Amino acid sequence: TVHAGIVNNPDVPPPQFIKMICSEFELEVTGKDKAGMLEAFSRFLLEEFAGRRRVVLIVDEAQNLPTKTLEEIRLLSNFESEKHHLIQIILLGQPELKSRLRQRGMAQFAQRVTVYCHLKGMDEQEVAHYIRHRLEVAGAARSDIFENEAVQAIYEHSGGIPRIINILCDIALVYGYADEARAIGRELVRQIVDSREAGGIVSDNGTKPEEATAEEHPGADALET
Repeated sequence: TVHAGIVNNPDVPPPQFIKMICSEFELEVTGKDKAGMLEAFSRFLLEEFAGRRRVVLIVDEAQNLPTKTLEEIRLLSNFESEKHHLIQIILLGQPELKSRLRQRGMAQFAQRVTVYCHLKGMDEQEVAHYIRHRLEVAGAARSDIFENEAVQAIYEHSGGIPRIINILCDIALVYGYADEARAIGRELVRQIVDSREAGGIVSDNGTKPEEATAEEHPGADALET
């Protein structure tokens, strides 16, 4: 009963953004200007509503949305029948998204947000479960490839952020394979972190994950309008 569309690269001006949405929902808009595309999209929403299907638009990396495109999204949320909204919009992005909506001129958009959720980094136990799960999904015969001390080090240096955990584990497995190691230990993780710091990619200032700011260990924001 849900017809979902996903826009992954929203850093475009309004006309191109509307065209991307129409394309995602497989609407033919060749040769149409912005007004024509909006009219086609409006008809599509009414047809879906008549068929008792919910239309959900998901915009990823929404912190990169230009201000004019954000305004276009606000206007899209105006599509409604006599009593019901015709589209549900979900914005996903880094903490900068929240900062954008706090800026002057964004008040009307922020007022449309009905649900807000901020995902924090995982705790140490969740990181351990996450690594084991990823190993199982990848088909690993053993779930103890990463020693407990290595998992603790990965937690300390990632702040519990999945993307950083993935990078550290991936490099550790490559190093471990090259060394013909049976398991990944804390020292190997430390070497990886040191090499990344030497390259200026990351900064390890000893801040504990629970003390880190959103800028140091960004999570993800989800906004629903």
